[in-house]
Amino acid sequence: MITIERVYLRNFFRTGPSASPFYASSSGPGGVTTPELQDAHTMLLRCNNVCVLLTFVGLLLAILGIMAYVWTTFTLAPGIFVSVCFIVSLIAACYALR
Repeated sequence: MITIERVYLRNFFRTGPSASPFYASSSGPGGVTTPELQDAHTMLLRCNNVCVLLTFVGLLLAILGIMAYVWTTFTLAPGIFVSVCFIVSLIAACYALR
């Protein structure tokens, strides 16, 4: 069974039977009925969460590296411009993830 669902940031680390519709449909046709498959599904969810978290951290570090390069290489104006763009994009991301 394949399900597509929206993932919210506040539920990012919630894994287990209550967080996934995969377990909710276990009594129906095509659902998971064995504990081995449930354990495998939980492990895959946790691995996916770690990969997404590390990707997010890597993106933030790359953006901060670009900001540090701009601040050290150019004059004051481009550094301020890049910092303001970064802050505006963070505010937009927080608004989009609310």
